[in-house]
Order: sequence, then structure tokens, then C-alpha cells
Amino acid sequence: MILKWASIAIFWVLLVGGAIGYRSIDRQVVVGAGFAAKEVCSCIYVGERSFESCTGDLPPFLERIDVDWDPDERSVRGFIRGFSERRAQFTDDGSGCTLY
Repeated sequence: MILKWASIAIFWVLLVGGAIGYRSIDRQVVVGAGFAAKEVCSCIYVGERSFESCTGDLPPFLERIDVDWDPDERSVRGFIRGFSERRAQFTDDGSGCTLY
């Protein structure tokens, strides 16, 4: 009987710990994806550099974040599949790239 209750308690501790850990990782991914999108968007449209040149400048801790460029929309998307994505879009009103 004690083993049964101990197993249930351990299960709940692991479940709650996993949920808290996931929320923490998800927040970090949102920030990282946003940083990558904004950085590359500003580099392309404000710095007038190529996409390849700009993605090469991203810090090593962002190596797992994928970056897509849509020249027609004048936007850059930073994302990790299954977690989160952020988009930065260039505007002509003088404010540069705006993060969405």
C-alpha cells in the first residue's frame, strides 16, 4: 500500500515538474525566436545586407532557431518547430522592423 502511494506521489511530482520545465523552455524559445527574427530583419532592411550574411551573425546560442525570410512580405520568421515562432516585419514609417 505504501509503495502504491509513493508511486502516485512520484508520478505527480514528475508531472508538475515537467509542466513547469516546459513553460520555462517555451518562454525562452519565444524570446530567442523573437530575437533572431528582429535581428535578421533589421540587418536585411536597415543594414541593407544579404540574408546569408545576416544569419551568419547570429550568436551561437541561437543555432537551433530556424530563420525564414519572405522578401515579398518584407518579413523574417524565427521559429523552432513544435514550440513557438515570432515574426518581424519591416515598415516604411521609419520605425524599422516590428516584432509580432
